[in-house]
Amino acid sequence: MAADPRVPLFARAGTWKWIVPDDAIDYVVPGASFHAQKRWWSRQWVVVGHSPSPWPEPMVLYIARDRVEHGYWRDVAVGDPAFDARYFVYCDAPALAPLVVGPATRAAFDASFDEDSPRTLTLHVAHERVETESIVERDDPAATHRHAEVHRGLAADARAVTASWDRLAAALGGKLTRAWPPALALLRPIGDVVIEMRWQRTHGASAAEWAAAEDSLVTKLTALDARAAAPGWRLAAMPRRTPDSIAIGGRWLEPRGAVPDLAALAPTLLVAGAAGVMCDPRETSISLAGLASLGRVTEALGLLDRLVDPQQRASPYR
Repeated sequence: MAADPRVPLFARAGTWKWIVPDDAIDYVVPGASFHAQKRWWSRQWVVVGHSPSPWPEPMVLYIARDRVEHGYWRDVAVGDPAFDARYFVYCDAPALAPLVVGPATRAAFDASFDEDSPRTLTLHVAHERVETESIVERDDPAATHRHAEVHRGLAADARAVTASWDRLAAALGGKLTRAWPPALALLRPIGDVVIEMRWQRTHGASAAEWAAAEDSLVTKLTALDARAAAPGWRLAAMPRRTPDSIAIGGRWLEPRGAVPDLAALAPTLLVAGAAGVMCDPRETSISLAGLASLGRVTEALGLLDRLVDPQQRASPYR
């Protein structure tokens, strides 16, 4: 576009259009569109960037350093102690916060911080839209780049989760059956097995409800064969120690029913990071805490084989 000395320096990086000359301008850069409004009493501008949310999960996410708005009140952890200490983070799907606010988003957000700015950049994801906002100087050439990098960081973290499931399916010889929430199916000697990502939401106000939701992300492995011997049994995840619970890998699991030799199960449960086990004629499943790695899933698959077919005499062609 032709040079226009009235256009703020931060807007010249994109394709711009005056909405109100010298007062409001729209512009677009790869990955985001922007609206900037001049503050009438200074040379500063309020810059707001927009892009579609890269996450297929409808959610509310808000990140800020110097203020809390929109009535959000619960600060959730993203798994990075330094980032958690610097920023307020609200997410109505708290179990997903460490994935959504992943390494790329955190790095971009940290790079956006400016000690000299009167109002630091904030991020708001709602109604499947991403919005960033900050107050910038008219002649700040890097302002738009700081915003755009946050939008790109969110997209990069979303792609990373999808790619991790693609790699898991390829390594196990399985097939993705659902893009979101991610799920894959594979054939084992015991029959069909489904591996999927699960979590729970919360709209409650109690700290206990939020703590349970934050810790609810699991990678669940389910054998679709119904040969597990009755009576069934389970190791149920407990939020705290109970009289009958046992500690495995920092988690409390409560045996229910005719649980087999725990001494034999415990080493595999520990390595796999199990957050629960169910074994009955309806379902044989193992839940692994968080987004499990290939190594943990492989350990759990071996245990699932033994639970469904203790004698290891099964054939997928029976």
